Amino acid sequence: MTEHLLALLRRMEELIDNSGRVPLSGKIIVPEDDIYDLIDALKESLPREIEEALRIVREREAVLDDARKQAEDILRDASSYVDKLASESNVVKRAEEQAEQYMADARKVAQEINSGTREYADDLLKNVQGLLEQSLTDVKRSRQELKVRKPMGDTEKSSS
Repeated sequence: MTEHLLALLRRMEELIDNSGRVPLSGKIIVPEDDIYDLIDALKESLPREIEEALRIVREREAVLDDARKQAEDILRDASSYVDKLASESNVVKRAEEQAEQYMADARKVAQEINSGTREYADDLLKNVQGLLEQSLTDVKRSRQELKVRKPMGDTEKSSS
């Protein structure tokens, strides 16, 4: 998706670079239909980029939910194991120690899973954000260049 946005921006730059120049004015003449086609394509691509970011957030939430469920299962299994061991009178102390270790291990695993998925999702979102910000900056710069480089006919209309 991001490559598509970058390709559109490169096409816009090529269009501007290859446009005819107005002698002695520092201005260029850009085919109106071509530039508006590129702007429309950019407008269509940005919502897809945003949807991709939202999909990543949804996936992150699903991973977090799975991690929470796994942690709950581990805790439930550990609790069941504690109950089973506690019922055996000659190993009660050992069962409590093992149960505490299982609980600590389960908490550690749950914390590691949760931490890892949060970092992964944050890295993905950070990358998407950077790409979207860069794309927006490029679009703003291109629009500004278009405003500065009005075709010769526009300057004649505004001075009359």
